[in-house]
Amino acid sequence: MSLRLYSVGSILGALFTGIVLYYIITDQMYRLDPGWFIMSIQPTLYANLGISFSISLSVIGAACIIFCEAVAIYGIIMAIVISNGVTAKMTISNPGGPQYAAGFLMFGAGLIVGFSNLFCGICVGIVGSGAALADAQDASLFVKVLIIEIFGSAIGLFGVIVGILMTSKASTLLAA
Repeated sequence: MSLRLYSVGSILGALFTGIVLYYIITDQMYRLDPGWFIMSIQPTLYANLGISFSISLSVIGAACIIFCEAVAIYGIIMAIVISNGVTAKMTISNPGGPQYAAGFLMFGAGLIVGFSNLFCGICVGIVGSGAALADAQDASLFVKVLIIEIFGSAIGLFGVIVGILMTSKASTLLAA
């Protein structure tokens, strides 16, 4: 097993060394810059990645517990908001211009909404489990624990609010 691991590592190391030497010999060292790679991708791809992260992470968060179906809906709402912000103006005509800033903002909005909904689902799952155990022992604790569970589910709503603010900023960048 370890011999196979060493051989895979050796092959990957040799491949990486070969690519670096090729770029040095052909005077294309700028291609090893991560900034070049980030700026060579269309801004619409970043916006679409934001949409996919928003939906996928929200659905995973909703899968954590039965009571979190609103979390998945938050992800869908944010995907609609981001997709309405994607316009034909988001092209590579000006590398580093407002198109990229808008694409990065939409990507960040999708990540924020997705991760906040994922953590919201985990939080509601943990608190809901404790609420069920507390309610089984003492019925008078139900309302108190339910309020705590509502606070946990507000995490997803806060993420959606921040995502909408970021997407509206991206829309104003593209309008200018």
